[in-house]
Amino acid sequence: MISYEPLRETLKERNMKISDFRGKILSSKTQTSIANDQPVNLSTIEKLCIELKVPIEKVVRINYK
Repeated sequence: MISYEPLRETLKERNMKISDFRGKILSSKTQTSIANDQPVNLSTIEKLCIELKVPIEKVVRINYK
């Protein structure tokens, strides 16, 4: 299962919100997908990593059951 909890934690540390990226690199649909831990395009994850200057582990993780 995909989790964007690392992204939420990263944003919280920086006093940011996912909505800060709306229109810049995220559509409202993608923002909703992230909020609901749904899959998004890897290029979107890459853009978030570049924008935040963090490794992918600070954006997404896979939870095993």
